[in-house]
Amino acid sequence: MWEKFIASLAGATTLMRAAIGDICIAPVGENFLLGLIEECRRIAEFEGYEPRPSVLERIRAQLTSPGSPLTASMYRDMERNARIEADHIIGDLLQCGQSHYTADGDFPLLRLIYSNLKAYENRRTRE
Repeated sequence: MWEKFIASLAGATTLMRAAIGDICIAPVGENFLLGLIEECRRIAEFEGYEPRPSVLERIRAQLTSPGSPLTASMYRDMERNARIEADHIIGDLLQCGQSHYTADGDFPLLRLIYSNLKAYENRRTRE
């Protein structure tokens, strides 16, 4: 499960509201994606599940492929104004990471993504 990196795909596509290929060609898009993969990798390592190098390279290739139409199901749910699993995917991952650190500055991309998802949920509840 840790090697799937679903949080990277879900986090990137929901925050940017775009497919992987569109994010890749945006200014600093590829750097954003690589940074997000690295935050998720660090958390997996902290939890004792260091991804195999071959898997990590495959994930990097999949999530930095210009022209890729790849999106996460969570992104497609947001496009339909449906419920999402912010706490179950991003929230849990972020909680695992933060259990290893006390500084608020750790995992800034995941924290931004989580805030974005919670704002979406708040708006959906209000409406």
